[in-house]
Amino acid sequence: DAHLDDALRAVREANMQRRLDMNAKNQAGCAMLQQGTIDHWLDPIELAANAGSIPAMEGYARYVLAEYDSVDAIVSDVDTAIERRDKARVFVKESLRLGDANALAVLARAYSAGSDAASLYPVDPAKAYAYAYAGTLAGLGTSTLPSWTLSDNAELLDAHQLGEAEAAGRRIYAQCCLKH
Repeated sequence: DAHLDDALRAVREANMQRRLDMNAKNQAGCAMLQQGTIDHWLDPIELAANAGSIPAMEGYARYVLAEYDSVDAIVSDVDTAIERRDKARVFVKESLRLGDANALAVLARAYSAGSDAASLYPVDPAKAYAYAYAGTLAGLGTSTLPSWTLSDNAELLDAHQLGEAEAAGRRIYAQCCLKH
């Protein structure tokens, strides 16, 4: 960036080097883990989710989606992928029932079209829009609920479907967020 002076450029360079060094250290640490540890990395999060931790419930769903982000990843261990997907569905629905507004964003993305990655649910633009709309009513910001979850799914709905999805979003918001 030609607009930066030398001092600011030096600070940014040092910060970038620090991040690179930290990532290299983390990767070296991960390389030393035993396969058994790697195979069961999600177990503590699952235990916490089963114990009622809302952040663990939501985290489990996000981690499962991140882990199975391609057809190759799913096919390489399809039984585990299905088992984890089913658990993630239960956890995200339970966190929503307990009033976790962040679960609205997880569900909006889970039903959204336009992703090649694995999802918790089959694509359903009306449900995706309803959960995203409920998320806006709950005050979720764009860092939690990207604006595309509304716009991309709205483009796939006609005016009648969009009205029904907004009504569903208001009901979801009332069930999730108003009573907590």
